[in-house]
Amino acid sequence: MQLPAFAKAEETPSLTTSLEPSSYIGQIILSLFFILLIIFAAAWMLKRFGKINGVAGNQMKVLGVMSLGQRERAVLLEVGKEQLLIGVTSSRVSLLHKLEEPIEVVTEKSVNNAFAKRLQEAINQRTATQPSKDSSKGGADD
Repeated sequence: MQLPAFAKAEETPSLTTSLEPSSYIGQIILSLFFILLIIFAAAWMLKRFGKINGVAGNQMKVLGVMSLGQRERAVLLEVGKEQLLIGVTSSRVSLLHKLEEPIEVVTEKSVNNAFAKRLQEAINQRTATQPSKDSSKGGADD
């Protein structure tokens, strides 16, 4: 005959053994993996779809930015059909000049495309001039 107090004492060690870190470390690692996956997916989506446009939407664009110091910049904006040159500091934003003639801004995508094409050509030339490893081994065995 067992007393109820001794029966509870025998059950208690089984509860503490189930709370050991080795029993749920896999669950912790899996949870951390999913959290990191969510963070990377959110970063990819932000990069892919761009920043959220404000009220101006497509009516306002930043055409160019030039750093003038550690915290000072000159920014060329296009608002509607007008172009504005503004100065931006850490404490103030001010209009420097309202351009009467719009400046044509050349996009850098063509430069990046040209570089990508040139790089691909160089890689193709390099792989074409190198003999394959299988053919060099086959010739040595004959």
